[in-house]
Amino acid sequence: MSAKDFPSIGDNQNEEAMEVELNPNAIRTSETIRSPLRAAIESDTMAQTNLSDSPEDDSCDDNDPARPSGVIDYTFDDIVDPRTIDLKKERRILSDPVIIRCLPWRVLLLFSPERATMGLFLQCNDNSPAHNWTCSARAKLECISQSKPSLRKTYNIRHTFAAKENDWGYQTFLSYDELFNPDNGYVVNKKLHAHVEVEADAPHGTDWDSKKYTGFVGLKNQGATCYLNSVLQALYCTNSLRKAVFQMPTESDEICTSVPLALQRTFYDLQCSERAVGTEKLTRSFGWTTWDSFMQHDAQELCRVLLDNMENKMKGTDVERIIPTLFCGKMVSYIRCKNVEYESKREEQFYDIQLKVKGNQNIHDAFKEYVQVETLDGDNKYDAGSHGLQDAEKGIKFLRFPPVLYLQLMRFQYDFHSNTNVKINDRFEFPYELDLSDYLLEKTRQQTDGSPSYTKYFLQAVLVHSGDHHGGHYVVYVNPRGDNKWYQFDDDVVCSCRPKDAIEANYGNGSDPDCRAFTNAYMLVYIACDAREEVLCPVTDDMIPFSLTSRFCEERNVEEKERLAKDHAHEFATINLLFEEDFHGFEDAELFRINDIPVRSLKIKRQEVTEAKLTESIGEFLKCSPREFQLWRVTYTKTGNIEFSRKVTPSLPSTESVLTLWVQQRSRAIFTGSPTVDCYLCFFKYFDPSICTLCYCGFAELPASSNIEFLPELLTGRVGLPLTTPLAFYRKDASLTPRRVDLANILRKPKQGEVFYFHVDANQPMEVEINPLSLEVCMDPIVENNHTSLGDIPNMSLQLRKMAINVDQLDESQEAFSIADAFTQYFDSCSMLVDILLVDKLRKSDPGILIRVSSELSYWEFAKLASCYLTGDPSYLRFFVPHSSPTTGTALSNKGSNVAAQDLHVSSNTPVSSETGNGNNYSPNGAISLISEQSRAAKASGFNGASASLVGALANAAHQGLVREPPGPPVPSTSEDTLRHFLQLPPTYATITFQSASQSSVTASQQDRPPMCVSKYTSYPRITPSPFSNTNLQVPAPRRVYYAHTVLPVAQLESLKQIQVAFFGQKLSERQDLVLGVCGDGTVADILTEVRSHASLTESKKLRLMEIRRNRIEQIFPESYPLEKIDESIIELQCDVNDNIRSGLRVDEVPKEEENLEQGDLVINAAHFNKSPDDTFGVPFTVRVRNGEPYSDVKKRIRERLDVANDKEFDAWNFVLVTKSKCIAIPNKDDVVVDTEILTKESIKPWLGVEHKPPKRPRYAPSEKSIIIHN
Repeated sequence: MSAKDFPSIGDNQNEEAMEVELNPNAIRTSETIRSPLRAAIESDTMAQTNLSDSPEDDSCDDNDPARPSGVIDYTFDDIVDPRTIDLKKERRILSDPVIIRCLPWRVLLLFSPERATMGLFLQCNDNSPAHNWTCSARAKLECISQSKPSLRKTYNIRHTFAAKENDWGYQTFLSYDELFNPDNGYVVNKKLHAHVEVEADAPHGTDWDSKKYTGFVGLKNQGATCYLNSVLQALYCTNSLRKAVFQMPTESDEICTSVPLALQRTFYDLQCSERAVGTEKLTRSFGWTTWDSFMQHDAQELCRVLLDNMENKMKGTDVERIIPTLFCGKMVSYIRCKNVEYESKREEQFYDIQLKVKGNQNIHDAFKEYVQVETLDGDNKYDAGSHGLQDAEKGIKFLRFPPVLYLQLMRFQYDFHSNTNVKINDRFEFPYELDLSDYLLEKTRQQTDGSPSYTKYFLQAVLVHSGDHHGGHYVVYVNPRGDNKWYQFDDDVVCSCRPKDAIEANYGNGSDPDCRAFTNAYMLVYIACDAREEVLCPVTDDMIPFSLTSRFCEERNVEEKERLAKDHAHEFATINLLFEEDFHGFEDAELFRINDIPVRSLKIKRQEVTEAKLTESIGEFLKCSPREFQLWRVTYTKTGNIEFSRKVTPSLPSTESVLTLWVQQRSRAIFTGSPTVDCYLCFFKYFDPSICTLCYCGFAELPASSNIEFLPELLTGRVGLPLTTPLAFYRKDASLTPRRVDLANILRKPKQGEVFYFHVDANQPMEVEINPLSLEVCMDPIVENNHTSLGDIPNMSLQLRKMAINVDQLDESQEAFSIADAFTQYFDSCSMLVDILLVDKLRKSDPGILIRVSSELSYWEFAKLASCYLTGDPSYLRFFVPHSSPTTGTALSNKGSNVAAQDLHVSSNTPVSSETGNGNNYSPNGAISLISEQSRAAKASGFNGASASLVGALANAAHQGLVREPPGPPVPSTSEDTLRHFLQLPPTYATITFQSASQSSVTASQQDRPPMCVSKYTSYPRITPSPFSNTNLQVPAPRRVYYAHTVLPVAQLESLKQIQVAFFGQKLSERQDLVLGVCGDGTVADILTEVRSHASLTESKKLRLMEIRRNRIEQIFPESYPLEKIDESIIELQCDVNDNIRSGLRVDEVPKEEENLEQGDLVINAAHFNKSPDDTFGVPFTVRVRNGEPYSDVKKRIRERLDVANDKEFDAWNFVLVTKSKCIAIPNKDDVVVDTEILTKESIKPWLGVEHKPPKRPRYAPSEKSIIIHN
């Protein structure tokens, strides 16, 4: 009976409605089963065939709880026929557990009153409180006759057991008629004998201790890095390589950018750690972002790229020869003439061998095909130079195999019918011991130089791929000591397994039920038997350099402290400290910007948050006496206002753990009058017309019941004005609009910490005449010589400031605004200001220049403003809006959890510091070669004297910004829209939003980001912890605007028509894509003229313009053809998967043979096709034909034109003359001649088709990325 006859398989019934009996008389035995079973299998795959026994496999220790296999053999008592009793509920009988893979396994018998059958199930880990565990297993379920031992009922199951599906089997295992038939003997004296053989993989999601049970630890999967984990484990178990990696000099390297150091750390953790190891530091050193960790890649490609990178990094060190010595072999390609003494050969090195799976049954068949001798004879004779055409033999022989031999099994290939890659799951056998002596050149078997010649190998590792070409999963089986004791490395889980699990079970498709259809070996690692001791030499902890051990131990301690601090963060309150110096430098109406203030932090236990304890702790933190300062609590309201309070120790809610305090130095306290208890703290900002901005002007405590007539004198003294200068005061109303207020009414309904604004009242008479444009501003009277003048502020002249905040252009000839009007307009413009990053479109990794302008500027207003920063004529500047990537909304996390005495907001006190925090300082596009350019760009961006590490961070930030927001279309200068419309800015674009820390935390991606001081150049929205709560602030990133200096004025440039053309010279293999600007009312001759100025031509310099469609030449345009008649759909190039022009315009340099045509000559179009003339591909071309000449001469010209060197390949091509109504095959005979009449009499000109298979498609689909290690 087949599995389809059983309607219900693996049911999970409601246990509350069943009787569950634990049979007290069950007899439990435990013995080793013979057949190895593999997991990761389809749960609905079942068979009735017996499991094959493998007596050669190693036995398991019955007392080992981690053993991979075991037997549950039970004799159940009290088994009665349910039909003879009144069974109202389902009856369940469970056996005692047997421990396999550290999980309890039981046999479950199920008797139901609704069915006339007994169910038999295998149950796993039934009482576990965990909900996310899984364990893949295969088992053989048997019910054995007690009177006829040869009679037994057997079924096989495969299943992945989990918390929600922890049993699997058959509800209809045996019918009651068959079970209770005395002749069968299944039930004798109410006893039933059940026998279950189980094999299981190591479980996931449980407390599986890989180190304890195997001596190895796994690698954590970052998302899709199973291919990386498998390759790393195979390399790690190559002990001589691991030993060499530890010996690489990395003392001065940084782990975030050094691949050798990160690899040392990974290998060190694999050797010394007790639990699974992460690979984030390693992938970060590759230059990969978090997104790269979720991209699936090829294991063989990674292995090759990683070994290449390591070999380059080892050059000049004591271990520079280790990789070539271990992995490099040598082969020779030869062509040997049969009848003359002539041979051509070329020696080359190899690091791995790719063996064809399709059509081969085993590894020896693949090697024989690899070295198969090809005979060159007949029409395919070899040109032996002076010997002429000769019969010859062509082949490959191996000169030397390396000690560690990597074999890639070619299981992925391109399928021309489905037009996609497919995986070949054919059965392909490979042995444990491999003899390659038959494939080694005879004379090299005994090396003359004394070096060993390796021919006998044993299998050391098998990389297995499960899935198809779209994706899947990698695991690796390793025989680490070369003793045929195998372990399975499946990401973070390592377990022992049997040889058959690693070898036979991974052959691929076959009749063996152990082999799964889509799970098979992809890479094999063989080690030479004679090199076993050298390659697998022991690597003990004392062999690791002490400098590495101490460094990694220190890093571990730091990481452990950070982890503990994070775990106990809820027990502490974070105290953020502000100082008056933090209020300086903010030009807008706010007292400070919430996202930019440099907050100092310390931790205090929540139960100790009292005013006395706070004062004491802050005094210790600041190393000063508590009598020297006074504390004010600072809060941030929902309306965006800052409030100050003398009550500094309110009760903190359980969800709140942040307290922000302003530390006011008592020596700087300023009162107007005598200090009283009812004083109100007030801050002042002065509108300086000389720089058209608001400047911080200190604070004062104003008594509510005293006269404050001395306030103007205090403030005029601070700003350096005559003491009798009249002042106009403002305060914000409920709508956040500035309202003028009289001096006498300043303290009407005051608020602690309120900000007042003032400027010179030009409407009042002045005793001393003042020129507002020559004023100097004293920011703080307490700090001596702290003045800011117009010349001290780069690029912030009055003209620039007014241009940035006013919609109307201001010239020196225009009448100046009054101070009151300028202040009102400036205040109103603050809500419209937007941060713009001006980036050079043509300069690689330009960090850009950050400016703040009104979003209501028109195109030419913005162009004029930008030209002042870019030192150019605005009419010769062209601007481009960016294309936003799909991930533009992802926010940038600055830091993780708060740490005591750590600055939450900046990496250093100044952006020119050499300290760059925890950011990544690499540049994927080669920042090292751009240091000087980046230095200039850094200076232009305000980073004067930037260090090399900061310059590198700038380059990385610029690259990330370029990737996220690449240049898009140009902005038309004729547009009447504003900057807001150009950039598609929402009304609340510049708003800082609050998010809960759990929602906005991007701990996985923050490792890829540059330091805080340059993070604004990445185009990532920035996330910083709020200084006022345990929420995070999301700060929008500046919008990028690309610019380019043009040769022509922008207005003239916009009148040009932009056309893309592909230029081909005399060789069709050399293509140059050009973007041309020509007059829209011009002709084809204008395009050809532009091409001549960009391309390198031969002596003739004769060009022609073609229209390409479907990889065919549709027409050749005459030079007088008007451009306006060219179809708009072809002015942009479109390519196929092989990057050949599918449709578009193409400019050719006319071949010499087609320049001067004689009478009877004709130039016809030709194209490549596969099977059908409609399936064209490749690069089309033209060929000259002459009436009456043989087509064999035409074919020779085609071969020369296409530069086809392989005779056999060209001889396989077929030639067809394609007309409107039919295809005429051209026989491969010399007597077939050209008839030009056929080629000219039809209205649609025929074309010559060349039929052959298209070249091999690229390995990756257009959406996939190849593996690149940037550092």
